[in-house]
Amino acid sequence: MSFSRKGSTAVNSGGNKSNNIYYNITHPYVRLGAVTSPDVGNNLAYQVQGSAYPGDIWGVDPQFLSLSGKDFHIPSTSPVKDKGLTLSNVKDDKDGTLRPQGIAYDIGDYEIQ
Repeated sequence: MSFSRKGSTAVNSGGNKSNNIYYNITHPYVRLGAVTSPDVGNNLAYQVQGSAYPGDIWGVDPQFLSLSGKDFHIPSTSPVKDKGLTLSNVKDDKDGTLRPQGIAYDIGDYEIQ
């Protein structure tokens, strides 16, 4: 999971690319390579080129607490709250907070507490 990217994610040999926030990149957030059936979607993409995948929240500000201060936590009013997929290999967020705290996982690196 990732909170903010200056580049895109390469999908070359499978893997799940979900529950990420992509912010202010000038090209599509995923490069598919040779993959014909990618497991991509359910991400938030804001100020990103390209097109949405299934379940994406597209063109909506994630409302980071302090972008200039590099605080990528999100407030309870964020559109990513309770919009993530349950990923069995992701039990907690970057702060060690168990997921989910609400009715579903939050998109991004940090769970709203």
